[in-house]
Amino acid sequence: ATAVRAAAVGVWLHGRAGDLAAERLTPYGMTPEDVVSSLPAAIGEIL
Repeated sequence: ATAVRAAAVGVWLHGRAGDLAAERLTPYGMTPEDVVSSLPAAIGEIL
């Protein structure tokens, strides 16, 4: 994978993890740790 593609995947994962955390909690009540804990679910969506 190229650096640009790796960066694009990282940005997508970050955004999707944020969306999943917001769905589970609320956009106003989530913390950065909530986004991190949603990363496995976001990764699971692309595997």
